[in-house]
Amino acid sequence: MTPAIDARVRLDTHPTHPSAVQAVLTGTQARVALMALEAADWSVAATNVLVLARIDHEEPYWADDAAKHLIAEGITVEITPRLQKAIKEEWTWANYPMPWCTRSEIREVSNQAHLRQVADTFDSPAKALLAFEKVHAADMRPGPAPLTDTERAAIEARSVFDVTTAKSEPSRPEPEIVPVYLADAGDHDALLDSFLDAHGEFEKWRTWTDDTTHAIHESQTLRIERVHEADPRETAWTIAAYETPVSDRMWHLTMTGATPAPVLLTLLNTLAEGDTWETAVGSPATEKTVTEATRPLIDAGWKHTVDGRWIRWETSQGDAGVQFDAFAAQRPHTTLATWTLWAGASTDRPTWAIHASPYTPAPMIAHLTGELAHGTGTRTPQQLPHLTTTPPAVAPTISAPQAARRR
Repeated sequence: MTPAIDARVRLDTHPTHPSAVQAVLTGTQARVALMALEAADWSVAATNVLVLARIDHEEPYWADDAAKHLIAEGITVEITPRLQKAIKEEWTWANYPMPWCTRSEIREVSNQAHLRQVADTFDSPAKALLAFEKVHAADMRPGPAPLTDTERAAIEARSVFDVTTAKSEPSRPEPEIVPVYLADAGDHDALLDSFLDAHGEFEKWRTWTDDTTHAIHESQTLRIERVHEADPRETAWTIAAYETPVSDRMWHLTMTGATPAPVLLTLLNTLAEGDTWETAVGSPATEKTVTEATRPLIDAGWKHTVDGRWIRWETSQGDAGVQFDAFAAQRPHTTLATWTLWAGASTDRPTWAIHASPYTPAPMIAHLTGELAHGTGTRTPQQLPHLTTTPPAVAPTISAPQAARRR
């Protein structure tokens, strides 16, 4: 049957924002669809293009809700396969304070939640300002409040469709082939999503704030933690393994946000090989295992030096290296890293770094050193990472994982 309104809406995932949804309108009566979407809190980003970006990151759910209302009004709606996939995906909300609610009810509560609360009441504005100053004097400053991360992300999501800005941007230089340790970080979130799509033995869930994604192996003894908005120089990934689902962790490994995409991909693929990351408790590094883990570096001609407790392998240019701390290797409960893989000015001032605790399986380190020694990647010239002046810290202890699954 011919639709009552000559308007068509194509809903798709946003090209850059991780959870936003875009709507492209066509038809002689597209204005009708535009007004309906604006009434549902969609923002106009360009001519006949709208964007939905929310603080709770539930855009796919509300996009599906908008589609149903538009169809009911006689408007043709197309939903792309990738958005359809995001709509069907269900999250497990960890530690949700109202467990009796259904998923739909949780979203409704989130949609109607008040983000402010009354702390006190005052007889006059002057008294209120005076009380506020007593509590927050050290942080007060003139002018409007700075934009939040969510506000900045929403602005960026809308600006993607600014045709004027796009035309004025200079053409980007072609990526160049470089040693893997100099490659761009790429899109870590996309790599994680692809990994989880390909490996059903891992289930993911997220925290209430959406700042972090957790993926847990079906054995409940391997956990991946991804901090989405971490500074490129700080810890953005933590991998931890446990003997049993309720035991203390056996080993852990951390990576900073600027770690090259091929290196991250090598690690994720290694995690998919169970016999690579599983190890018995009480298996410290030995001369044999260290030799096996670093053989690719020796074969590639990296310089080998010994400085007291530290054994190092570095490129001839000194722009990347691997460090083994023999002292930390013999102390399973130390916060010091036994292994440090890095690129940049030095191990103390890296562009990116990987830190691994005692008992981290030698085969896993061997996969990473093999990638550093022989792998290549791409780098866009203007996206060269900046060197940090402070080394990233080893991530704090992660508690034992708890079972959580999506349906």
